[in-house]
Amino acid sequence: MGHFELGFRAPRALENALQAISQRVGRTITLNELLQSWGEFVAAVERGYSYSIYDYANDLAVRDLIEEVTEAVLPEDAEAIRRVIDGDDNRFRDLTTPLNRPIVALETISERRWWYYRVPRKAGDELTKDLQSEGIGD
Repeated sequence: MGHFELGFRAPRALENALQAISQRVGRTITLNELLQSWGEFVAAVERGYSYSIYDYANDLAVRDLIEEVTEAVLPEDAEAIRRVIDGDDNRFRDLTTPLNRPIVALETISERRWWYYRVPRKAGDELTKDLQSEGIGD
């Protein structure tokens, strides 16, 4: 996956959002990195997700950061980001099954953050065991 050129109408809002995220995580984060990370995660789900529930939750957090950016920019800039990410979001939905509750028990996980309410159809042994021990899924 390559570099995305979106042509933001208000690049300063994007820069501010990315700077805030970068400060929180302790390293420089770019929008391209976030979009690419989400795409790579979706590809891992497609192959069969073989890591733990903790890794899965951590990987889902990338989508949170993308959402944080879309909420910080102008609506038309947010729409440009969504157009880029829609393909991966739709693939993720197709590769996962819905849950009645989020995979992490945090009060801050609203249903608007739909990615936390889905688990891979092709979950590896470790994730399957973790999900069972948490009483999630089958």
